[in-house]
Amino acid sequence: MTGSVSAPRFAFGGPLIYNMLAVWGFRGRQRRVCKLDSPIFLSDLRQHKVLSTASFVRVNFQGRGHLVSEYWPYLHSMICERNAKARKTLARYAPDRV
Repeated sequence: MTGSVSAPRFAFGGPLIYNMLAVWGFRGRQRRVCKLDSPIFLSDLRQHKVLSTASFVRVNFQGRGHLVSEYWPYLHSMICERNAKARKTLARYAPDRV
């Protein structure tokens, strides 16, 4: 998946997710929450005022250890704007509820 953040979205449970791509580190169970009809591309993230400063955007989603927690309110907003069908499902993961 080069250059875009698209379906599926996953929810994590269990211990803190420290590094999703590494063999080492903490990792929780994953499950699909919903499917996104309209993907979010890397170019969209680069044009966003706040998300463009995120480490995972600056390094093109390469490497490991990139935490997205602090950017979740902006990502959630962008996902819901583009995917009306996903709003109800993602309401459970709204920034004010997590």
